[in-house]
Formats: sequence, C-alpha cells, structure tokens
Amino acid sequence: MMRFEKNNLKFIFPILLAVMAYSLGVSGMRSLAAQENQAAAQAALKGTWKSVCMNLGSNVFITIKSTYDGAGNSKDKVVYFSDPGCSTPTGLVKANSSVSYKVGRQFDVGSRKAYEIDSSIQSWQLSQNGSVIKSGNGVATQYDIFSIEGNKLYTSGLTRGQRGPITSPAGRPRTLDTANYFTKQ
Repeated sequence: MMRFEKNNLKFIFPILLAVMAYSLGVSGMRSLAAQENQAAAQAALKGTWKSVCMNLGSNVFITIKSTYDGAGNSKDKVVYFSDPGCSTPTGLVKANSSVSYKVGRQFDVGSRKAYEIDSSIQSWQLSQNGSVIKSGNGVATQYDIFSIEGNKLYTSGLTRGQRGPITSPAGRPRTLDTANYFTKQ
C-alpha cells in the first residue's frame, strides 16, 4: 500500500503545482487588468471639470470646479449662489487648495462603469466677498464614487441624502447622481 501512495504522489504533485500556478496566473492577470482600469480612469479624470448648478436646499445653490492632475492631486472651488440659475453669487466661496486622491476598484452601477475614489483634503479656506473667514488643514478621508462618460463626470453627489461627506469606507455610496454632473472644460 505504501508503494501505491508514492506512485500516486508522483502524479498528484505536478498536477497540484500546475493548478496552483494557473490560479496564481489568473489572479495576477485580474490584478493587472484592475490596475490598468484604475490607471485609465485616473487618466480620464485628469483635467478641469465644472458642475451644473446644484440645489442644496433652503435656497442654497452651488457650482463646483475641480481640477485633477492625473497623478493623485486635485483642487476644487465651490461657489455659492442665491438663485437656481447660479447667476447671483452670494460672495461665499470654499476652496480646497490641496487634495490628494486615489482611484480604487471598478464596479457596475446599472449600465455604467464606476470607480471608487478616496480623497483627503490637506488645506481649505472659506471666504466671503474675497476675505478669508475660516481656514483649516487636514480633513478626514472622504469616500465616494465616480463615472466618466464622454465629457461628463458623475459622482454620488446629492443622491446620498445627506449634506456631509462620507468618512467611512463602509458608507461609500453605490449610486450616481446623474442630474448633478460635471462637464470637462
């Protein structure tokens, strides 16, 4: 009986090695494809994007202008308005002058391909009519998603049903706000 087991091991061991090598190869190919998708999404995100006029409720409207460098750094500017056409600025402006971001895994949101994005604001300031009224450094990482179709950028935006940023990966949204989008400039 011992001889029989040794003979079987001669055949089983190479088969197990082949199966393990194939599994690792497939896993490695999937990992490489995911990295290529993330790099392509980061490259597509590069540039300046401006939002449509967004209604925050209580007669507060904003536009957001975001610039991504394609290497993990961005900045944005939020301008506040008193009308739904975003033609009458209130003088209130929030500028996030130093933001780092990381594009994460790809997943489907309906028929769209979306990506996770984690952003950390290093410095920001709030100004009223050109005078700084508040500033700060370091904000908790914010977890969001985005999708790009042509020259339009979609995020979870106002579909979240909340006003503050999501600061936990577990709370990351899984829906896109297609009404409040950004256009590449």
